[in-house]
Amino acid sequence: MPNTSIQVTLRRIATILHDHQETAWARAFERFAEAYEASPELTTGEIRSIYGGMGPFNDIVLQGPDGSPLQLENDELDHLRSQLYKRCNA
Repeated sequence: MPNTSIQVTLRRIATILHDHQETAWARAFERFAEAYEASPELTTGEIRSIYGGMGPFNDIVLQGPDGSPLQLENDELDHLRSQLYKRCNA
């Protein structure tokens, strides 16, 4: 049975990204959440792959309309990012 905490984390990340105009990443996380239901092992491998290479998920910094970083939102995203990575490697 899939780990629902991973799905909840994926959906929360998608919401945060969507709310801050990171649409492509938001869609990717929505797809991960859907795919995880059918194939948790394959999907966790795909999720792990976004943490490195060119344009990795780790490099996203949410910004306000004036271009300044959003501290609270970035703190939450960092926490979720870390939790997701740990859960996918457990």
